[in-house]
Formats: sequence, structure tokens, C-alpha cells
Amino acid sequence: MRSMSRATPVRSVNIRRSSISTPLLALLLCLSLSSGCDGEDSLENAAGADAEQEPDEIADGGEDTAVSGERADQRYHQPGGNADPYAEADFSALRGGETNLSGFAYWDRNGSGSYDMGDEPLGGVAVELTAPEESTSIRRSNVRGFANFKMSLAREDALVDRPGSYEFTVLTPPGWELSSGNKSQTVRIESLPGSMAGLVAQSLPEPVGLVPKLQVSGNVVTETPRGNYTPVSDASLVATGANGENREVDIDARGRFRFEATSGEWEISAYSANEDNEVVRQIEVDSTAVELSALVLGSDEQPSQTSETIDIDFDEFLPRDLHKIPSGLGGLHWDGLNAIEKTYYPHGAGYANTAVSGQLVAYNTSGHPATIADEEGFDFRGAYFGVGWPWAQGEELIIEAWRDDRRIARDVVVLSSFAPIWFDADYRDITELRLNTRHHWQFIMDAPRFGIR
Repeated sequence: MRSMSRATPVRSVNIRRSSISTPLLALLLCLSLSSGCDGEDSLENAAGADAEQEPDEIADGGEDTAVSGERADQRYHQPGGNADPYAEADFSALRGGETNLSGFAYWDRNGSGSYDMGDEPLGGVAVELTAPEESTSIRRSNVRGFANFKMSLAREDALVDRPGSYEFTVLTPPGWELSSGNKSQTVRIESLPGSMAGLVAQSLPEPVGLVPKLQVSGNVVTETPRGNYTPVSDASLVATGANGENREVDIDARGRFRFEATSGEWEISAYSANEDNEVVRQIEVDSTAVELSALVLGSDEQPSQTSETIDIDFDEFLPRDLHKIPSGLGGLHWDGLNAIEKTYYPHGAGYANTAVSGQLVAYNTSGHPATIADEEGFDFRGAYFGVGWPWAQGEELIIEAWRDDRRIARDVVVLSSFAPIWFDADYRDITELRLNTRHHWQFIMDAPRFGIR
């Protein structure tokens, strides 16, 4: 697959050199480039003109930090014009440097309890550090899975700033379970003159594995003459797993149901109180939670499914980096949707955590409504959805299916930045799919499945 580098655009500036002093000239040139004078690219230029601006400070995307540039030169080289620039370091002295002591969280794809091939770093996981004096601080893991705590004997802002025992505790995100059995770990820190930070760890925290809870949820409703839904709380619902075991599932006053599942095929059957109406759905539970579109009792018989199914893997059709999704992908018209690398934003945990098929995911540009359409008609089988930013946890995605000028379905899915949820839509013979978040945060979508008519 082709990789595209990010280039910083440069605007031309016409300056009469004879009338401007050298320092002012340097300042004007610095301002004319949309990047800081310290050599760091601005977020806008690094991400492209239509990129989403991170509502947080950009931080190191990996684990270790290294002092670089002028600071490194001042800190590690002897002063004075006669100093040997190639002299060996004096390891007897304490240094004013810093490094990170990091916890690492990952999605344990195979449930083995150890970080191995096929597992994925998990962003946005809160890790609590308890220092020797029992003060606590919390850091979230970045998109590469590292929760970084600054370590330095000399820096006042360091969280690991003295010898002693430090405890790392992973705060399990909602909807997840620990698989590696090491929720809390203790690391012993010792002083070491000559080391980068003046402090070293006797051992490092072990990676912490997490797996999503496999739950199936949805709503049982009836449709009013005006096309609105009314919850049904007195219906009966039976879930049948691949082993043939029938399980009665409770429905609450809002018509909502939820049950723990295992991987495999399931049949969901809902019956009205007098058993004169029934709706049956066949679903497959894979490695994430599943949300069903509304089970509508007494609805008209649906059109048959199309025989041709298309699974969209954005990596197969689009280059890396950030690109607007063009019409024609999958034979459909796309509007308001971009494709982006899942690790594009260091703090955009949901971009990375929602990805299931590769390096690219789709999102609604700047949080605005998006549509996928085809006037000839198509089926929307479902997709994986999440929300891009941890501070938008619980955002609601409103999904509407239209057949010409008639809305035939409306569902609301609660989104998480920690894991994707498979929305099992089963919308048939529609001409437009409308996607909109209630508070205009960016939803993330991966591996959408369509049926083409």
C-alpha cells in the first residue's frame, strides 16, 4: 500500500530586504510559514486543511522521550569554547534529563492473557500511579497503548521523582474485562547517577490485556401511523445460541433488552403479549458487542436481501493519511465522510480503537451529518461504530434509513471511544442512509457491509 508523507505548505512572501532589519526579517519569515519557530509543524498543516483539530495538547505519540536539539546540547556537553565536543560523558554526575515510566494497555484479540502477534494497542485507558508518599495521578494511554509518567530526579514536574515503590493500576474501561490478571503492579525505582533521568526502574510494568464484553442489545417497538416508534415492555424475547440453548431475555419499561453472549450465530425472536406478532433476526457475534436495529412488531414484511454483499475495507481503495471518500466507492454516493489513518491523532483513541480491518477508518468531517446513497436502492447490513475522542464518551449516533421520500427506520446507538460496537442494521432496499451525532462529535466507522441491488 502506498504511504503518503505529510508536507508543510509554504506561502510565498514578498519582502524588500533593504528596508527591513535582519531580526525582523527572520521573524516575518517565521510567521509566514504556518509552523512554529521551534521547528514543530502546526496541527493544521500537519493534518491538512480539512483535518479535525485536537481539543487537547499534542503529546508524544510513543513511549520514550529524548531530550533533543539545543536543550540536549546545553545539558550534555561541557560549556566553554575549548571543550572537546567528542569527549566521553562524565557519568559520575547527576543529570537534569527525563524519561518516561510507562504502562501499556492492549486489546487482547485472542484472549491469551499475553501481548502477542495480532493484539492491538488500546488507547484512552486510564492508568493510576500511586507514589511512595501515596499521592496519586492518572494518565491515559495514547493511540500506541502507552500511558506515560514523566520520570526525573531533577525536574519538579516529574511524577516519578524519587526512589521508592510505585504502584500502577489500570482502571478498566466500561464494557471491558481484564484478561492478563495484572490490574495492579508495583515497580521499584532506584537512584543511578549518570543515567538519563537520575532514576532507573528495577523492572518495567508488564503489558495489561483487556477484552470487550460480548453483549447483545436492542429495542422492541411498534410503529405508529406517523412512522414513530413506541416501546413495547410486555413482549417476550428468546435468544437461541449456536448450541441450540434457548434463553429468555428480560425487556425493561423502555422496551430495551441486553444479554451476555458468546461468539457465534444467534437467533433473536420477539413476540407480542398475545403472540399475534413476531419478529425474528439472525445475527453473528464476533469479537465485539452488538447493537440490533429496532425489532418492530407488526411491521410490514421486509424486501428480500440482495445476494451480492460488499464489505468495504478503506485500505484497499484509498491511500494513507487523510482523504475525502469519493463517490463511486462500492457503487455508492458518499457525502460528508473522510478516511483517515487510525493513529493520525495522538489523543484520538477512538479512531484507533474502532479500527478492525486495517489502518484506515471513516469519520464524519468536523462532526457534521453524513449520507451514503444510491437512487437504485441498496441494503445496509451494518458497520462497526465508535466515537473519536475520549471526552465524547457516550455520544449518540442517530441512524436513519430512507426509501425515496419515506423514512423506514430510525435507530440510536450509544458510542464508545474504547471499542467498536457492531450495529446490525438489516436495512433493505433503501435509497439513502443518514448518519448524524447528537452533539456533532466525530463518529468513527469501519468495515461497513452493503448489499448492492
